[in-house]
Amino acid sequence: MRREAQGTGARSGEQGAEGKAGGKKLKCQSLKSNKPVNPTNPMNSTNPRNQYPLTSIQYPPNVECPISLSSPIQKKIAWARSHCERFGKALLGDQEIAGLLDNLKEAVAASRREMAQTGIVEICRRCDREEGGSCCGAGIENRYDACLLLINRLLGVHLPEERRQSDSCFFSVENGCLLMARHIICINYLCKNVTDQVDPCRIAAVREKEGEEVNA
Repeated sequence: MRREAQGTGARSGEQGAEGKAGGKKLKCQSLKSNKPVNPTNPMNSTNPRNQYPLTSIQYPPNVECPISLSSPIQKKIAWARSHCERFGKALLGDQEIAGLLDNLKEAVAASRREMAQTGIVEICRRCDREEGGSCCGAGIENRYDACLLLINRLLGVHLPEERRQSDSCFFSVENGCLLMARHIICINYLCKNVTDQVDPCRIAAVREKEGEEVNA
């Protein structure tokens, strides 16, 4: 037991030395293997499903590593852009991932179509532009993690450089939300202004489509 502990300590020391020598370059482990992944070739993994260790890259100077939910939204956006640029082609070339993205596109389109048909889209537009209120206020964007933003980039969404309006969500634009893959609270939330004006049966139909979007 003592020899094993000493061996483990020696290996940890070697890994620590490697981390210091590598600066910001991460020595990433594959998800199902103890074999290190070559940072210059992140596809070189023993994982049978060929999952991609998205953290094994040299980060741009303006992106902290690791990224987290509490990171500023600009840094999460930079992370998503960087990873899409480096791994997007490989991810989109994976049939399973491409299929999941297609399913999500269809579910989002169906959900938003149902919202438009029930009049919810017009109610939200009128509230935001004419009545001075909006559920999509500044700070909502902080609920989004970098991986969800990466999914949006893979779906072809161009993430903004700056906030359009100081009191609005970072992703709110003139015609509404620019994101395709949204946080669950953005999908599910309906304010009293909506529920008071829309027939409950129509709301139930919207909820059904929202459920499909969340599960896609």
